[in-house]
Amino acid sequence: SSLFRLVQEAINNILKHARATEAGIELRKTDETINGNISDNGTGFDLARLAPGANTGLLGMQERVNLMGGKMEIKTAPGEGTFIQFQVPLRESHGE
Repeated sequence: SSLFRLVQEAINNILKHARATEAGIELRKTDETINGNISDNGTGFDLARLAPGANTGLLGMQERVNLMGGKMEIKTAPGEGTFIQFQVPLRESHGE
């Protein structure tokens, strides 16, 4: 499902880029949405200086969330780790 691929890409990004010693994934289901938080204590990065196409993993995650009709927010800074929060509507077509 798209949700599975979203979380899979986040884990892949943490393993490939973050140099994190800790990571967390939290998923919560309500009657209408699935809410997720993905965090790590890795290197972080300057989101404003991210070159277009530089991180196709993040772009792919955003595209998946958009296709599911949801929203995603990324909070990160150099040396501060990364926190990704997303919310997608709960629909049978997503395979959840």
